Amino acid sequence: PTRSELDLAIDGGGFFELEDASGSRFYSRAGRFRLDSQGYMAAPNGMRLTSGVQIPADASGLRISEGGEVSAVLAGSDERVALGSIVLVTFASLAGLESHGDNLLRATPDAGSPMSQVAGEEGAGLLRQGYLEMANVDMIDEMTGLVLAQRAYQLNARVLQASDQILETINNLRR
Repeated sequence: PTRSELDLAIDGGGFFELEDASGSRFYSRAGRFRLDSQGYMAAPNGMRLTSGVQIPADASGLRISEGGEVSAVLAGSDERVALGSIVLVTFASLAGLESHGDNLLRATPDAGSPMSQVAGEEGAGLLRQGYLEMANVDMIDEMTGLVLAQRAYQLNARVLQASDQILETINNLRR
């Protein structure tokens, strides 16, 4: 949890679709967004969300629902106003996505064409406002498990050595 209004985590298999200044499309699960100079939601690298959600400078109380609907309270009003909707993208084959660094992927013909979906439908996933996706590996747990496995291996090796010594002693008694 980050508690930032513009941080979004995807709870499911979808991707955010981003567009650079030249119009090239990229896909990412990194949901740390900010507002650019025109009020559009953009990634830290400046790429805008293709959903085209523009948030006025006088907006407050920004909310993004699990289904991607963006709403806020505008200055001079007490009512919440819908500003747009964030669409997620899925692919037929994730293996066909090509890494471009900085948590960016590009679709290749092997991935199939991007399928735009409303968040929460057909495996696209739900949006979680105020959260960021983390790696699914906890390094401390993994290192602890590795040390435990190493110790277990060492103990088993000692048991085998002790067994070999006992068998050698028994063989020497017969002579």
